[in-house]
Amino acid sequence: MGPLQGSRGLPADRGIALTTAKSTHELAVDLGGIGTYTLVRACFRVGVPAHFFIGMGRAVDRDRIRLLAQQVIEGQGYELVEFELKGGGKHSILRVFIDKPDGITHKDCELVSEQLGTVLDVEDLIPFSYTLEVSSPGLDRKLVKDSDYTRFEGKLAKVQTRIPLQNQKTFKGRLRGLQNGKVLLELPKGDIMEIPLDVVQESRLEVDWAEEMARHKGE
Repeated sequence: MGPLQGSRGLPADRGIALTTAKSTHELAVDLGGIGTYTLVRACFRVGVPAHFFIGMGRAVDRDRIRLLAQQVIEGQGYELVEFELKGGGKHSILRVFIDKPDGITHKDCELVSEQLGTVLDVEDLIPFSYTLEVSSPGLDRKLVKDSDYTRFEGKLAKVQTRIPLQNQKTFKGRLRGLQNGKVLLELPKGDIMEIPLDVVQESRLEVDWAEEMARHKGE
C-alpha cells in the first residue's frame, strides 16, 4: 500500500495514518471527502541521524514490537485490536488497528502514529525503512480476542474455519456468545451453530446495512 494511493480505497468509516520511513519532511494531508487521514513523515527527528539501514541483518523481534505497540496504544487510552508486520527490508509495513468505545477519528490515528513512531525510533527495534499504518478496525472488524465474541453478541459476523464443518468452511450469522470454548453463531434459519475456537481461521463482523440505515435515520 503506497502512502497516498493505498489509502484512497479505504471505506469512509476508517481513519488511517500512514508513516513512511524515508528521508522526507513532515507532511499532513487531510483527504476530506473519503474520510481518511494520511500522515507521511520522516522516521527520524531533526538533528538526529537516520538509522534505518544500520544493522540490516539483525533479526526483528516481532513479539517485542507488539508488546511495545500495545503499551504505547493502551497508554493513550486505546485498544490494540490487531498487529501486523509484513514484507521485508524497506518494503516492510507495520500495520496496527486501534479502537475505543466511541469510535476512532483521524486525530486518534494521527496521535497514535506520532507516539508509536517516536518510541519505535528511539528503541530502534526495526533496523530498516518501513511504513507505519495506524487505522480503525472498520465496520468489518476482525474478532481477535475470546472476549470479542461476547462483546459483540447480537452482531452479524462471518466465521471461517480451517477444516470443514457440516461440509462447509464459511458461516454467517449473529453472534450468540462463547460457551465452553465454542463460538455460538445463530444462522439465518435460526439454528445455533457451535464452532470450536481451535478450528477458527478468521472471524470478522459483517456490515449490518439495515442497522446502519436505521442508525443514520435516527441521527
